[in-house]
Amino acid sequence: MYITNIKYTKEANGVIVSAAITFRGKKTEQAYISVDNKYENFVAKDASPFLAAVLLPCMKTGENISVDGSVSKQLLENMNRIQKLILSWKIGFSAIEIKATQIVPDVHTPKHTASFFTAGVDSFYTYLHNRDKKETKISHLILVHGFDIPLTNEPFFKQVRETVELVAKEEKIEAIILKTNIGEIIEKRLIWDFAHGGALAAIALFLRRELKQVLIPGAVRNDQLFPYGTHPDLDPLWSTETVSINSDGGEHDRIGKITTLVSTSPLALQYLRVCTQNIKGKYNCSRCFKCLMTMFYLQGSDALVKAKTFDHTIDLQAVRNMYYDYKLKYNIQGEQALALLGKNGQNAQLQEAIAYSLEKSKHPSITKRAYQKIAAYDQKYNDRRLYQFVFQMNNGDRNILFKYLFKKGILK
Repeated sequence: MYITNIKYTKEANGVIVSAAITFRGKKTEQAYISVDNKYENFVAKDASPFLAAVLLPCMKTGENISVDGSVSKQLLENMNRIQKLILSWKIGFSAIEIKATQIVPDVHTPKHTASFFTAGVDSFYTYLHNRDKKETKISHLILVHGFDIPLTNEPFFKQVRETVELVAKEEKIEAIILKTNIGEIIEKRLIWDFAHGGALAAIALFLRRELKQVLIPGAVRNDQLFPYGTHPDLDPLWSTETVSINSDGGEHDRIGKITTLVSTSPLALQYLRVCTQNIKGKYNCSRCFKCLMTMFYLQGSDALVKAKTFDHTIDLQAVRNMYYDYKLKYNIQGEQALALLGKNGQNAQLQEAIAYSLEKSKHPSITKRAYQKIAAYDQKYNDRRLYQFVFQMNNGDRNILFKYLFKKGILK
């Protein structure tokens, strides 16, 4: 694949760095990252962000990368270490070659520390955990439109943006709001679970002229790690000569973050957002898996009634309908919630509903099992193409196909 035509543009409402991205056998796409003019001095005008974004997608498809432009010397050197790490995971990636026409060490002297911030549990924990630390005190929060919130969903992003800006104002720090189509481009080639780490690195590299350190709130506890797009072994390898990129928060899992810090923070309880469903414009739907798990932990910490962004009562039928994928160990979250509620002697009906859904999830239907198998194989070997095809079918045809595949022993 080719990265060419790196351009820096200044417009009335922001500055933009763009690049022509051409994957093998595909039409050229224009990738861009933009930010408000206020942060013009933060912006690095080279190809490094785009190289970081496409590395794992190209390793997935086995495409060498050619960059017509300059990249950070240290970042390019780190690419070999990144590839070695990814290959050691044995999840269907291949080694590739990377060439750049200009290799230039970073020489600027940045002074700020930033953290990615979506107002979620991991984001709030990282901010609160580092708020009073001299070495990692966060001066800027980073929110990106085009990652977990699609570019097409402008009303919901506006709602989240306003929240993040309120948090920053209340804390007397700054919020950097960016917009990019990088997520749209790379997710067509690689599932977001693995693509998002390089995408976050791209944003950090884009802002690196004034950022000496960027924290990525980790989602997985250090003793429970598995191959994933953000990982404490991977994240630092996106660093350059002048910016350090690191994972944060691995000392706790989600329940630990909520019980130790988030549930006791008036700031977090005022603005916490975990939902991506945006049902009827609701900030948190209070019905999806992520919302319900968060509500369980808040309830177990005696904090649900204080949380301004969630319903204060939990829909027990929605709880009974929950599905915990045992193969992905999602059941651990339900078991933790059950233990927390039981320890504190809270809500026997809720405990019963959680126990029911955990037991039911041990015996998934043919459809659930087929989803799991197809998604697992397709993610590893086929870049999600089969998954996307199958789920465009109507329900009747899809169920007939699943039954046939199980009957023939293709899915077991």
